[in-house]
Amino acid sequence: MGLQKVFAIIPARSGSKGVPKKNIELLGGYPLIAFSIVAAKLCSEIERVIVSTDSSEIAEIAGYYGAEVPFLRPPELAQDTSMDIDFIQHALGWLESHEGGQPDFLVQLRPTTPLRDPGLINTAIRSMSSHDAATSLRSVHGLPEPPQKMMGIRDGFLVGLFPDDMRPEYYNLPRQAFPPAYHPNGYVDIVKTSLVRGGNSLHGPRILAFITPVAVEVDRPEDFEYLRYLIEKWGHLLHKHLKANFPAYRAGRQEQTAKPGRGKKEVMSGYQFSHQAVEVPKAWTKFRQINTPFPVPESLPILEDLVRYEPRAMHGQLPVVWDRAEDFQVWDRFGNCWIDFTSTIFVANAGHANPSVRKAIQQMLDKNLLHSYTFATEIRAKYLRKLIEFTPAQFEKAFLLSSGTEATECAIKLMRLYGHAAEKQKGGIISFEDSMHGRTMGAQMLGGTAAQREWLGYEDPNIHRIPFPYPWVLHNGNGQFLAGQQKFQRDVEELRSQGVDFERDICGFFMESYIGWGAVFYPKDYIQALAEFARANDILVAFDEIQGGFGRTGKLFAYQHYEVEPDLICCGKGMSSSLPLSAVLGRASIMNLPDVGSMSSTHSANPLSCAAGLANIEVIELQNLVSESERKGEILFSRLGEVQRQFRERISYVLGKGLLAALILVDPATGQPDAEMASKICERAMQKGLLVVHTGRESIKLGPPLTIPDAAMLEGLDVLAECIEEIVTSKGA
Repeated sequence: MGLQKVFAIIPARSGSKGVPKKNIELLGGYPLIAFSIVAAKLCSEIERVIVSTDSSEIAEIAGYYGAEVPFLRPPELAQDTSMDIDFIQHALGWLESHEGGQPDFLVQLRPTTPLRDPGLINTAIRSMSSHDAATSLRSVHGLPEPPQKMMGIRDGFLVGLFPDDMRPEYYNLPRQAFPPAYHPNGYVDIVKTSLVRGGNSLHGPRILAFITPVAVEVDRPEDFEYLRYLIEKWGHLLHKHLKANFPAYRAGRQEQTAKPGRGKKEVMSGYQFSHQAVEVPKAWTKFRQINTPFPVPESLPILEDLVRYEPRAMHGQLPVVWDRAEDFQVWDRFGNCWIDFTSTIFVANAGHANPSVRKAIQQMLDKNLLHSYTFATEIRAKYLRKLIEFTPAQFEKAFLLSSGTEATECAIKLMRLYGHAAEKQKGGIISFEDSMHGRTMGAQMLGGTAAQREWLGYEDPNIHRIPFPYPWVLHNGNGQFLAGQQKFQRDVEELRSQGVDFERDICGFFMESYIGWGAVFYPKDYIQALAEFARANDILVAFDEIQGGFGRTGKLFAYQHYEVEPDLICCGKGMSSSLPLSAVLGRASIMNLPDVGSMSSTHSANPLSCAAGLANIEVIELQNLVSESERKGEILFSRLGEVQRQFRERISYVLGKGLLAALILVDPATGQPDAEMASKICERAMQKGLLVVHTGRESIKLGPPLTIPDAAMLEGLDVLAECIEEIVTSKGA
């Protein structure tokens, strides 16, 4: 039988204090209950939440963190101050009499006493491999086995960490078994023993999932992000275990994911661009032409064929059928022309179909040399020489590939070969959560979120991801500020608390030069502290420059904003402004580590791509596109600053550098990220003759070709401001 009902039951919590939803100092009980709901939402679909206390504030805070669930407060339970097993039994009795039965699955949610050792928490979570979390926690503190009578949940799944009402005497354990940090207010417990009294199990639901979210003392902004990370990770561990061990849960999940519109986790956005043609105002300027409804009715058969023959992973993009693109403009074959603020996806740095690039490709076509594998060609030698001369001095050799994700995989191999040569015991690599390095297995292991990595089925234990130092983490809104260098040191100490030995185990730091979804750069002092630390511990530093290189950010490479010298960089996209081309660049001593023939690619150094890459560099030099990107970036951000001031309640940040920018949108009513609004603005801009990057998140990214005229860029920015105003007005803001 599939999943029918899931109820979450929250016992009363005396003395809980309400905390404003934007206040990150989450010390009261209610916010931790809200986090419990978020954790539960990650492992099951909660139908209703039964509470014995006023749920309005819990609902508000839970909603702020992404858990929209209806609350049920039965009058019969309104004054019920019992805890745990008693309240569960009372609530189940109420369900039996009022709902005609009991739920298939029961999820109890409960806050915890805050602890000050996230390292212990993370160690426990990372090592938890079965429904009994006792093994991992006992290994941390050498605690004895709990009494057998406390392990008696029937046919269930019990997870309990750090309950707030246990005493050492309950286990007959010596007080010294508990570290001072957890005494007397927070006791490390293995299982939630108060659910089982005298060996009697709770009867009723077929599966009992007890979720107690781990909590840290949230008196620093970075702890807040870390707490969210832990809850997300825990939720997915719980879901994974339930799915693997309980057929009823697995059947319920399969039934849910089969429903229309309920896709897997990795989707562009919940917002769907309509394929129903609508009339839009016509536009005719020097740079834009809009003459038809959207989507263009004549284009629908093309779009329908793509839906029919391609996997849905390729969809979610604006419904525009490109016909040709030149410099900063895109045309369809129906008389419409757009100002392009995408460069496809930061590829066309030198402009679409740059005449010099086209000429170089045509000359190679005329030679009838379309492929050469690893056989030597003159164009390959010319391009590599030019590439090394063009880039900073520490890059002595380059390995050419065809996609950014290939470059990432190559960099992983090079870093681990370096670690092996340096006699490191493990090939450990440190990367950052939320980063995007490609779609292949190694690339996805480095970054993303737990949900995006779930398909892998395996987490490399030697890849360590740390939270990205977002500006909203470093600046908490209450006048408190954490310097980047301090944040890095705390990240280092966190990894050490997990048992990471940097000098012995880590061979590389791997990071995007900026976080792609929001054009978010690291604090300069964070990266400088990282680079200094890496040198001291014989660790390579590698930057993913696939979206940031070749002038995009006002520097030749985005990492140059940090004033450090990396060992490796991965390049792509803007390398050719056209054809597939990527590369890893580094010192000769690193690049020569693979044996002859052990690192190659079928389309490596393709003659057409090499010709395009060579011409692209020549265009960047001839037209001073790096300095032009810096100059035009000042114009771009000046205008975006005006837009932000006009919509200050909607646009929380304007981020980026050079001709790379992102607007971060929030809903002022809730303070939550507003991905839907971002999608609607993208759609409206398309209808007005402007293409922007649709991320599917709360951001709108802008990246016009570096060749765009000032007047065209300013017109596009005016169109963007107009779209924001129209969408904001339509939402009643």
